[in-house]
Amino acid sequence: SKEDLTIDHHRCLDKLNPLTLSNAVVLCRSCNSSKNDKAPEEFYGEEECRKLDIMLLCIEYLYEDKIK
Repeated sequence: SKEDLTIDHHRCLDKLNPLTLSNAVVLCRSCNSSKNDKAPEEFYGEEECRKLDIMLLCIEYLYEDKIK
């Protein structure tokens, strides 16, 4: 859904992953609830998770000077 969007921690904060641009994704509330504390690989699947990891790192690299 493109409605009722939330920011989700791509990798759980309780596993000591920081909240950074490379660890934040936008999910609808329903998907965020169903993801809960699952590992991204478990929720998205291995291949999709690899693609998402690369995209998130690229975003963080492109915007790193703007968020400091």
